[in-house]
Amino acid sequence: MDPKQWMSAGEAVRSIRSGDRVFIQGSAATPTRLVTALLDRHSELKDVELVSISTFGDLGYDRPQVLKSFFINALFVSESMRSAVDGPRGDYVPVFLSEISRLFDSGVLPIDVALVHVSPPDRHGFCSLGVSVDVADRPCAMHGPLSPK
Repeated sequence: MDPKQWMSAGEAVRSIRSGDRVFIQGSAATPTRLVTALLDRHSELKDVELVSISTFGDLGYDRPQVLKSFFINALFVSESMRSAVDGPRGDYVPVFLSEISRLFDSGVLPIDVALVHVSPPDRHGFCSLGVSVDVADRPCAMHGPLSPK
């Protein structure tokens, strides 16, 4: 793959605009660099909704300056989201794991951008897009050497 096609996490999240609903892939595949870069844009954005199932790591969702720009919509409340969801700029949607894709597909919770973790590209430039890339019109991906192909 041509190295000129690579970009920083900060450049990658530039496609996210105020008012977007952003899905964050969770668990061991949480794209932490992309999430951190997005949260760092808190002064440029407003009313961005972050939807996730279970994110790992201390990502700073609960920082006061972040909560002014982002609304946390948790489909599962993980440790990193607990304090944000407990306040006025967060919410929890109780839903069975098997029904989450229906929220997206039916238009109840349409997703604008998905932040996902993908495998490194092979010699032909192909990579596994993971299990969450189908939820958005504008996927934004980061690769990690341990992501399965």
